[in-house]
Amino acid sequence: MKVRVEFTIEVEPAGWVEAYGVEPSEVRADVKDYAHTMVVMHLADLGVLR
Repeated sequence: MKVRVEFTIEVEPAGWVEAYGVEPSEVRADVKDYAHTMVVMHLADLGVLR
């Protein structure tokens, strides 16, 4: 089964830049990629993905 997941989080851009070393203009895309990766990895660890 495919499930689309959407959520909104509020991030402190300067903190993200400091923690992950990305350019300020790249924060939004980097957060989206990071969040997607973390959710997929967690679900994979649980063994619930195909």
